[in-house]
Amino acid sequence: MFPFIPRDLLILLKKLWSNFSTQRRKQLLFLIIFTVFGAFIDLLTIGMIFPFLAILTTPEIVFDYPIIKDILIFFNINDSSSLIFIITFLFIFFVFVSTIMRVAILYANTRLAYASGADLSIKVYENVLYQPYNFHISRNSSESISIILVKINNIINSVMLPIITAIGSFFVVISFCITITLVNPLVSISIFSCFLILYIIVSIISTKKLKYLGKVLSEQQNKITKSLHEGFGAIKDILLNNLQPIYVNKHRLTDYKLRKAQGNNVIIASTPRYIIESFGMISIAAVAYFLISLDFDSLFILQTLGLLAVSAQRLLPLLQQMYHTRTNIKAHKNNLKDVISLLDHRIPKCYNIKSLSGLKFEKFIEFDNVCFNYDEHTEILKSLSFKINKGSRVGLVGPTGSGKSTILDLLMGLLQPTDGHLFIDETKINNTNSLEWQRKIAHVPQNIYLSDSSISENIALGVEEKDINYDRIKLVSRAASLYDFIVSLPNGFNTIVGERGTKLSGGQRQRIAIARALYRDAEFLVFDEGTSSLDLETEKKVMESIENFNPLLTIVMVAHRLTTLKNCEKIIEIENGKIKAFLDYKTLNKN
Repeated sequence: MFPFIPRDLLILLKKLWSNFSTQRRKQLLFLIIFTVFGAFIDLLTIGMIFPFLAILTTPEIVFDYPIIKDILIFFNINDSSSLIFIITFLFIFFVFVSTIMRVAILYANTRLAYASGADLSIKVYENVLYQPYNFHISRNSSESISIILVKINNIINSVMLPIITAIGSFFVVISFCITITLVNPLVSISIFSCFLILYIIVSIISTKKLKYLGKVLSEQQNKITKSLHEGFGAIKDILLNNLQPIYVNKHRLTDYKLRKAQGNNVIIASTPRYIIESFGMISIAAVAYFLISLDFDSLFILQTLGLLAVSAQRLLPLLQQMYHTRTNIKAHKNNLKDVISLLDHRIPKCYNIKSLSGLKFEKFIEFDNVCFNYDEHTEILKSLSFKINKGSRVGLVGPTGSGKSTILDLLMGLLQPTDGHLFIDETKINNTNSLEWQRKIAHVPQNIYLSDSSISENIALGVEEKDINYDRIKLVSRAASLYDFIVSLPNGFNTIVGERGTKLSGGQRQRIAIARALYRDAEFLVFDEGTSSLDLETEKKVMESIENFNPLLTIVMVAHRLTTLKNCEKIIEIENGKIKAFLDYKTLNKN
């Protein structure tokens, strides 16, 4: 159907098709059948133009055909006025039915395209969320957001919807060509050959430009999403330092490039329409002159020109639609690539394992000669070996960049060692059972994410509001020294915290994060500078509450403030990715 679409684009479209559900594929096949039926109705409509014009001009000739005459007599049609009424009624009826079919096909096309787009968007988002942690730290989140919010929308409007529409256009074009060819083969073949050649020439001329525009569209959409995230994410610094002109100018340059590329794409896609329309008018005039010069009957000339005029009126928009589809697909090739690249990231197999292995944490966590590299040129951790006993408190100290946060990520199974192993009791943690291990872990990060929802929903992150255990919410909020503050608020636990918790202080946000970790009822608690925003007195209360909350809780914490590590039984000093020393609090305090 699209013979001039390059092979690499067809491969991309095939991959896109493979990501549709069986239900969507069946719906598309049904839509194609429905579209073919609509094309058949159009064929009948256009096919009736010739007899309609003939009967209007010389209705008496119909009675000269014995079979037709017998049919007309059977239906009690004996005069030309009755015949003209019947044929006019039938023509109007078929036009009416054809219009209803076209509207119905448009409705079905649009619904299917956007429903399929929603399926793709959900699938991409799901795939991204399930990817390992190293996937997320190796790419800018703005790229994924741009694909989900912008590029999939472009694929819907500029690839999927046009393709579905073009399928219908293809069948209608074929039916029109057949009908007109039956009336006058020489004229119709000549005209449509010229139309086709013109579109091919325009396509060849525009190919290089479309390739460049596709690259610009993809790059600038990523940059716009990134600039907006940076601007809103750094709003406090922007306001304090009066940086608005810099960020606005950065966005302006990117946005202008994007809009210019979009505009050029519209121009390339729409220009052939005016050329072909002009050529169509010239062709009709040329055909009229040709027929008159050859002394054809005036009735035949009128019928032929009428048929060509109506056909051109219906056919040219369809040809333009098919060309427009090809143009859009080529222009959005890079967007299509980006979408498919995320669709190709399948959900890791560990999430599909239904039966749990029964992983238990009863004795210790062990690093056995663990090494870690993000790539072959960057060595982060070098041969680390240590044990963390069940129920113990262990601290990690060391200068910035020494590898402390990477150790925590490995302990939590977010990253896998490049060499060496992580053991829970005697069980080696790998990609198969890391998910089971993570179910026993709670994490209090330094940079806390709070959603723009209630305090209770933020503490019970990911739990449906109807399923929240409010008794446990109160219990953990007391342990985090947060309860008195919450009940003092007018809306209590239903208080909305604002985007990223902007309506709360840093200490309050951190205590919500601590309460969230305790709500999970985990066996292993990780603090990554998790009390840095608390004053000394509050930190002391919180740590004492956690000690009393669950004495069997194993805690590992990274902290720069020495008092945070006061209750740690073992402190591991890290330097340049290696263990420098094993200390206790007294020894550390002396140093």
